[in-house]
Order: sequence, then C-alpha cells, then structure tokens
Amino acid sequence: MVIVPWGFRQVLDHIHKEYAQPNDIGIIVTENGFPIENEETFDLEGIINDKERQEYFNLYLTELCQATKGGMRIDGYMGWSLLE
Repeated sequence: MVIVPWGFRQVLDHIHKEYAQPNDIGIIVTENGFPIENEETFDLEGIINDKERQEYFNLYLTELCQATKGGMRIDGYMGWSLLE
C-alpha cells in the first residue's frame, strides 16, 4: 500500500477550487481507508497493534485538518466501515 497524504491534500484542493468554493458548498469525504492483504488471518494482537493503519489515518487526517485551517470547508469525513 502506497501512502500519499500530500496527494489526498492535492485532491481536496482541486475539488475545493473547481467545485466547492464556486458553489459555496462543503466537501464530504465519503470513503477513506487502509486495506491490508489477508487481514482476516490476523490474531487479536495483530488487530490491536495496527500501527500502519494508525499512521495512515494520522497522516491523512493531518492533511484534512490543515485544509480546514487554510479555509477549506469540510462538512464530513467517513473512514471505511468496520463491517462489510
């Protein structure tokens, strides 16, 4: 899995400039998450100590927060559901 939080921010910037700002609407991120191959085989310890996913969300949500500090209107954010 490639982690590109700066790319997420670039997408937010583009959507903001092209669609949200001109129409005075906020952005809602409807799906964002970190897939891990064979995750269903993890033991409880592997599930609890999911450092890669924690780092992913930390980096991506930091970019989202920086976007709001820069004046971008974010009306919602949803990570992947725990249920499929």
